Amino acid sequence: MRTNANGVAYRVVKGVQSDYVFTVLEASEDEDNDEIPNWWESLYFGGPTNANPDAVCSNGVNTVWEAYIAGLDPTDPQSVFLTSVQQCSPQAVLGWNATSGRVYSVWWTTNLLNDFQLIESNLPWTVNSFTDDVHDAEAGFYKIDVRMEE
Repeated sequence: MRTNANGVAYRVVKGVQSDYVFTVLEASEDEDNDEIPNWWESLYFGGPTNANPDAVCSNGVNTVWEAYIAGLDPTDPQSVFLTSVQQCSPQAVLGWNATSGRVYSVWWTTNLLNDFQLIESNLPWTVNSFTDDVHDAEAGFYKIDVRMEE
């Protein structure tokens, strides 16, 4: 095993056409204590301490930390947390791009100036949709929260 200039362990594997470099990191390591694991910072920013969690991603919407939590590629301007809502009377079906290791909650409100009400929580990452049977006839707004599994 070798170590690069940033102290990241890697292994070179010989391939038919070219060599492949595999970065070897523990999933739970976080050298700079920014709540973003070393492997993710190395994957997208070239080293285990190179990401600035407060920086805005290439998509111009999310911070780097939000991108990590949502499972986005912070370097891709097209990488966004997609949510779809289909009105299938008498219900609304919400869908999103789920990422492993995450937990989702669904919130609803009649007005963006009002507080959102929690209508479903602790949806595991294996679930990427929710059917709302309660608010079918009401105009309103949804939001999907995402957090890391505990």
